[in-house]
Amino acid sequence: MPNDRNPQFVALEERLRANNISVINWNPQGTGTLRQVLVEKVSTKATKNLGATGGTPYDIENPPCGSWGELTPWITELRERNQSKAARWNPRRNHFGSLMPVAEYQVTDGRDVRDFRFTNGAQYALNDGTEMRLTCQSCNTNWVRSERQSAAGYANRCPSCGTTDRFSETGPHQIQYASLKFPVALASNPTCTIGFVNLYGTEAERMRNSIRPGIRFQARFYGKAGRKSRQRAQGSGGRRGRGYEWYNYLNMTLGSAAYNRSDRTSGFIQIL
Repeated sequence: MPNDRNPQFVALEERLRANNISVINWNPQGTGTLRQVLVEKVSTKATKNLGATGGTPYDIENPPCGSWGELTPWITELRERNQSKAARWNPRRNHFGSLMPVAEYQVTDGRDVRDFRFTNGAQYALNDGTEMRLTCQSCNTNWVRSERQSAAGYANRCPSCGTTDRFSETGPHQIQYASLKFPVALASNPTCTIGFVNLYGTEAERMRNSIRPGIRFQARFYGKAGRKSRQRAQGSGGRRGRGYEWYNYLNMTLGSAAYNRSDRTSGFIQIL
């Protein structure tokens, strides 16, 4: 590909960078042809205060390249911490996950992990669900929680004034919420997918138009073991495997907005 760039695009790029817009190259069709795309430098962070963590499978399959790069200390500590529980692991109760360090990532198309559903970008969907709606009786602040949190007595504290157990609650209410899923690699090794990011609600809507293969971003995630399907490995002759199989993958979310009171260690994404 020639190195000469369209002078009109160069001029436009300079104007956009002055307004916090980034310019990248990406392959929208998986054909090997690169084209220039303008992407707004949006960001998002965890917006919900989660009161509980659910059960997960045990452990996470290593990336196809065999290396976790700068995340090696994180995955090693997580495995060592849970190793003694492996023989009696209960996926409904035990939790294999923790807050990840800040790192730089690049969106991939998922082909290297045999998932061909992301070659043209992230998967966006609207999902049906329910929520409980709470109102503080001290300051009239409104917040929501899940039916599961309500039954377990979580999220009983007003997020505004801090009053505990003084609220009215209604529900469950039927709702629709957005979800956004996409594969990522570490920016230091952009051809090796390490996991899939799952965003929900406000976070999904905010990032929906900014995520596509080739986008680089900085983030802090909450990483945990998840369960998903992928295409079976290639058969003889290099042909794509037939059917799907389940495996344990790295599920990366923004987690809770309340890792500490100052909110400094909450999950976030910042497009670079």
